[in-house]
Amino acid sequence: MSSGSIFSIVLLIVTIVGFIVARKRIKRETPQKLDALSQQLRAIGVKASRVSEDVLMDQYSGRIRKSMDNPGLLRVQGRQFDYLRLTGTAQQYNVTYFLDFLVNRNPISSGQKVSSTILKLKNRPAINSGVTGFHWKGDTVLAQRLNDDHHLNDILLNVDRKYLKGGITVYPEREKSYTRIRITSELLELELLKALDIIAGHIKRTY
Repeated sequence: MSSGSIFSIVLLIVTIVGFIVARKRIKRETPQKLDALSQQLRAIGVKASRVSEDVLMDQYSGRIRKSMDNPGLLRVQGRQFDYLRLTGTAQQYNVTYFLDFLVNRNPISSGQKVSSTILKLKNRPAINSGVTGFHWKGDTVLAQRLNDDHHLNDILLNVDRKYLKGGITVYPEREKSYTRIRITSELLELELLKALDIIAGHIKRTY
């Protein structure tokens, strides 16, 4: 066996071990992170309670969704979105966490055209760097609603940039009973929460 083949095998083994370690880390960390998130929500006046992942049902097959990496989620009261889920994605020895805001809605019909909608930042020229505004691109109807909402744009301008580094993406989830809003973060701030609440309201009026 050549040295190149041995190196490839070792690299494969290291990669597999890395993913196993990362997945175990997700399973270990998620309950504690959910508790911390729940406390943070209470601190900014949001009522949220821990529930089982089993409450999310597949809209068409009726089978219960279960997730090994996400042992629970938060049910939110008094907001346009209904659940808040912390999701961990395993990479080699690393874990990336996302927050998914789930908005209940009616099933999307088979003939209805929908697509993901993504937040794009408008930047000033390099000499005067900074964000001047935002533009939504993707689903025709939803993107137009979001782009026309100047109040939403103003709120997003006040959001700490560290929460928007990974952007905001809306996933219609055709075969689910909800639409998902995802941000690349595991924590929140009040201004971002206000923006996500407005986005969720537009989703309910769109789908």
